[in-house]
Amino acid sequence: MRWMILCGTLTACATGGESSSPAAGEWDHAVAIGECAPWDGAATTVYLTEVPYSDQLPRPYLRLAVYHGINEVAGQRWDVGAGHEQDGLPSLCPAGGACVNARSGWIAFGARSAEDPLEGSYDITFENGQRLAGGFSAPVLERLALCG
Repeated sequence: MRWMILCGTLTACATGGESSSPAAGEWDHAVAIGECAPWDGAATTVYLTEVPYSDQLPRPYLRLAVYHGINEVAGQRWDVGAGHEQDGLPSLCPAGGACVNARSGWIAFGARSAEDPLEGSYDITFENGQRLAGGFSAPVLERLALCG
């Protein structure tokens, strides 16, 4: 897990894939947000982006969605993609074209106290065959998500 720290406090790194888009290189920014799962349960989403997060998020970005609340994810790892949709469904949204969902992979979160950024790692293969793996350190954006 030490390699994640080299990425920087607000930086997330990703490698691999078949594309020369920024998604296949390094992400400059990361943020974690408490959101709602498709069935209105709690979810945690980490956005890895080229620019600072805003409600009008420009592409490209990587969305790491796990369908468990921010207070539940610390120290946990989930398999995601086909067959694991109940635990999360990451997606890669390139600069042009439609977003691509994960086919397989995992997302893991490190231990965290309430004041710390949410740190973790991922290794995901998307439906288009592109594979991204890396780590993140994402400040938690406090916003009210009324789920359920």
